[in-house]
Amino acid sequence: MSFEGKNFIITGAAGAIAEPLIERLFSQNANLLLIDIKGDKLEEIRSKYKSDRLTFVTSDIASKAKTDEILKNFNDKIFGLVHLAGIFELDKDNPGDEEIWDRAILSNAKNAYFLISSCLDYFHDDLVSRIVLLSSKAYRQGAFNYIPYSAAKGAIAGMVRAYARKLGPKVIINGLAPGIVESPMASSNINIQGEKLIQEMALKRFCSPAEVSSVIYFLLTEDSSYINGQIINVDGGTIFS
Repeated sequence: MSFEGKNFIITGAAGAIAEPLIERLFSQNANLLLIDIKGDKLEEIRSKYKSDRLTFVTSDIASKAKTDEILKNFNDKIFGLVHLAGIFELDKDNPGDEEIWDRAILSNAKNAYFLISSCLDYFHDDLVSRIVLLSSKAYRQGAFNYIPYSAAKGAIAGMVRAYARKLGPKVIINGLAPGIVESPMASSNINIQGEKLIQEMALKRFCSPAEVSSVIYFLLTEDSSYINGQIINVDGGTIFS
């Protein structure tokens, strides 16, 4: 499959997982709409590529109004939507904290719902579009110090299955459940209990961002054309179901 001229939206575009995916899609002559709240990081990407095939939006996606606003001037059809935006917040010392719960649900699940809802009228009529959402091994394993986060990532899994039934056969949607990825987002967790976490993994190492982005890329291609409504574990052999 050629991605030349096809349009992709990537949220969390300034993050570690997005970086190798952007590079790979750009090399395939795709057009990319990159969304992140970190405007300085988006400027670094803009400076690196210097291309009119990349469009940048500095914004959160915390409401349907915001996702509608981002899409309202988008005049092309969307082939691929990759939702990587999210937060990872400890609730160990604040059990029952409503603000932590609300942030986790909004920033890891509700934003995906808003975004997909805004994109529905932009998917192709004559091509099968793709959606990839980022879940986590936390929802399968149960990250007991990150209960709101685990619940939100479980909501992503439910959303993937429901949208697969709602949008098929015109849109294929899948999700990934990575283990701990070597990234700024996970650095504090790695620093505190890295060796303990490694012992839980069959491969005895953390995942690289490129290993996650490679699976995302696969799910955007025709090679995955009969995979739909699934959550793919990318965790080095931690969860076996």
